Formats: sequence, structure tokens, C-alpha cells
Amino acid sequence: MIKRIELTNFRNYIHLSLDLPPGLIILQGDNAQGKTNFLEAIYLLATTRSPFSRTDHEFVNWIAQESPLPFARITGVITGNSGETRLELIIAGEPTPSGVRYRKKVLINGVQKRLMDLLGHLRCVLFSPQDIEIIAGPPEGRRRFLDIALCQVDLKYCQALALYNKIVERRNHLLKKAQEEGFKEEEFLFWDENLVRYGSFVTRVRWEALGLMAPEIKENHLALTDGEETLQPVYISSSLGQAITGLNLLSPLPLEEIEKAMSRRLMEAREKDLDHGATTIGPHRDDIRFLLNGRDISAYGSRGQQRSAAFSLRLAEMAFIEKKSGESPLLLLDEVLSELDQKRRDRLAEIVSRVPQAIITTLDWEGFRKEFLRKARLLTVSQGYIREASL
Repeated sequence: MIKRIELTNFRNYIHLSLDLPPGLIILQGDNAQGKTNFLEAIYLLATTRSPFSRTDHEFVNWIAQESPLPFARITGVITGNSGETRLELIIAGEPTPSGVRYRKKVLINGVQKRLMDLLGHLRCVLFSPQDIEIIAGPPEGRRRFLDIALCQVDLKYCQALALYNKIVERRNHLLKKAQEEGFKEEEFLFWDENLVRYGSFVTRVRWEALGLMAPEIKENHLALTDGEETLQPVYISSSLGQAITGLNLLSPLPLEEIEKAMSRRLMEAREKDLDHGATTIGPHRDDIRFLLNGRDISAYGSRGQQRSAAFSLRLAEMAFIEKKSGESPLLLLDEVLSELDQKRRDRLAEIVSRVPQAIITTLDWEGFRKEFLRKARLLTVSQGYIREASL
């Protein structure tokens, strides 16, 4: 749980210091007042990544960007099985000849740490209207979904993924060089060996994670659709060259077999890689598809069906994080109730009432039942200022 949050120069929050109680918190406000920014700050503190932005300078308030040393700071006091911890994430601008470069810095209990060390202290799941893109959007979003869930509970996986991505980057550089100067096998031996080593590990852990989520996804979706729709994930592995589904999803291959398969496919793809100047085999090319009653929901499902599938997926993510970490994640819900029918609202309210802490944003109070509001701490936000709400 997060006990206290402090924001400095973050988005439209010049300064905020707010105590957060356990249980349900509802933050109401008009558009562009800071509701989503507030959730984004907490999500950044938990995962080091934003669900809404890819560039760090966007986090720094535009007035602060004009100062010689621009920065934004997110501070959170969290409580968990290991006691109370103070987390700080600073986005600091550094002058360069071409402008200002922003970097993230982390302090844990006042001691500077690596960015990766922030992971696992505060675990959270974010529900947002953009979740439909996990189901219907490009593969990158589905890989990102699985990677963020895993990095919150498995530091070894996160380290392997970071190393793998660096290896892919270096190998791609060599492939482009080989296009101009000719292929030299000795230059690739080290990188290929480590690409297989870390890529196979990433593949197996993803496979195992999706296998753990699969029964939850199916059960959640059956409950949401009165047993009329079955939702089934399919893991499409570039390393193995196959789609993994059904019972096979529940039984990952041994790591050694994945390594052998990936090594073989990497050799077979050498000419293709040289033609493209990029590595075409490995978990960076994986995908996850979802079958609704046996058909690909991204191609054949309605928007409503895709939105329900995304909801089922987030519920499975919650269960996965709790199972792997032993703690219920903090729930962040960004104006999702307006996207749901009454049945799904009631289902979500039932789930929220059971978790240690949840924060919901909303445009107005009318979408909530009165008994639900009575259980919550009610806040309102206006132009980056948060205060107690009165109904």
C-alpha cells in the first residue's frame, strides 16, 4: 500500500503532499485537472514506466522546464510485508550541447539506487480505457503488458530482459555493418550465444506466466459473459516458431529445449537478418493473441467484446501478482467505470471492496452506488490541487 505521496513539478502538480488511507479512494474532477497525472505518478513509482508517455521531459512541469536545472520528483511512503519504505523517483534535466537531456534517478530510504531496484517495492495494476489496445493493438503492447507484470514480481526476469534488449541492439548494429563490409561469423559468435541464452530464459518465463494467467482469464471472462464467451490466450513464440495454446500453455518446455530450438532458428534466419539489418528471431518478436470462442478477437470481436477481454486480462494480472508476491497489488482505475455496463461495474466494485487499497478517478459521482461512496475517502482535484470532497 502507499501511505503518503508527494509530488514536485510533476505534470500540473507544482507541489502536492497527501496522506492516503487503506481501502477505497475516489478522486473526482473535470478533464485536464490532474486525475490521470496523479495515477501516472503512482504507476511510475511502482514500475519506472509510464502507461501514457514515452519521453521523460513530459513529466516535468512546463514552468519548471525553464529553470537552469529542471526536475520533477515523485516520493512515496509505502508499507508492506517488509515494513515501511520511502521511495523517490527524480526526473532531472542535464544540460547538453544540443539542449537538455532528462534522466531518472532513484533513492530508496535516502540511498541512491539503480532504476531497476525500485521494482517490487510497490506493486500495482492499472485499469484504463486504453487497455483495449492490449487486445486490439500491435504486439508491442501485449509484450509490454506481460513484461510489466513480470518485472513487478521477478527481478531476475527483468535483469535478463534488459540484457537481452541490449544484445539485440548490439547484434542489429553488427548486421547493418555486415551489409556494408560483409558478414564475419566470428563477430557474431558471442552475441548469438548470449542472444540464445537470455532470449530462451525470457521466452520460458513469459510462457510460464501466461500459463498461470490462462485459467484466470478464462474464468473471469466466463463470469463476465454469463458463460457465453470463452477467452483463451495464445503465445506465439518467435524463438520456437510456433503458437502455444491449450494444455501446452500450462506445460513450458525445459530451458535447454528452448535454447536448442532458438539456436537452430537463429541460424536458419541468418540471410533474412542480413537482408533486413535486424534480428528477426527472439522474444522481441513474440506476440500474444486471444481467441474468443475459438476466433481471434482482434479480427472478429466487437469493441465491446474487446473491452471485456481487456477487463478479464487485468483481473488475471491482479491474481498473478498476488500469487507470485504474496501481496495484493494496489489497484488504479482511471475513469473505467464509464466504459463498463452496470454488471461489470458491480463486478469491479465487488473486487475493489476486497483489496487493501484502490484509487479510482471519475468525472462525476453519479456512476457510483451510494453504499459504495460511503465506504470511500472522497477527494476532488482542480488545477493540480487535491482537497477533501463533500457530497
